[in-house]
Amino acid sequence: MLRSANPIQTWWVTSALALICFCDIGKCQQYFPPNSFNDFAVKWYTSELTAFQEPSIWELSKSSDAEVYRLLWLRSFHNPIAIRLTVQGDGSAQLIAKTLTNEGFPTPGKLVKNQTIQLSKDHVRWFLEEIDQLKYWELKSAVGNGCDGAEWILEGAKNHKYNVVRQWSPERGPIRTLGSMMLFEMARLKIPPNQIY
Repeated sequence: MLRSANPIQTWWVTSALALICFCDIGKCQQYFPPNSFNDFAVKWYTSELTAFQEPSIWELSKSSDAEVYRLLWLRSFHNPIAIRLTVQGDGSAQLIAKTLTNEGFPTPGKLVKNQTIQLSKDHVRWFLEEIDQLKYWELKSAVGNGCDGAEWILEGAKNHKYNVVRQWSPERGPIRTLGSMMLFEMARLKIPPNQIY
């Protein structure tokens, strides 16, 4: 007599196989240095960034002294969002805000919003001062996650340096502060409070 499969176990196995099939790390653009995250996380984040049609900031940092920051915000129940800020030579910046449809983990959505905003020198200076005050370049990823919540992943590149910091649903602290600045002060996204986690 056949036993029916446990639906939770089936979901996890299906999710893992979908990620493996979607993006073989060896064949996709390399977004992160080796050992930044476990293989599961790298495949997940890579599949989302590929769906966003985003470049690799890590690869950029190896060949350019450009200053770039990107927030990847992956929420359990709402649309994935990516915000990329590129500092220009004159001190201003270009900010690109993208949104995917929410297809449900682990399937990456489709790009539904791609907005470009020019930021003033004063706005950029304000953000970069926060980067320095919060010691972004010294931060490391936090350990731990949960079932329902959000991944806040902030990458940075400057003068051939690269850093990536990942936190699970931070309620406060540097990543919550910098991420919120990018989402709400710079990209000016209007998101209800119950969708911010």
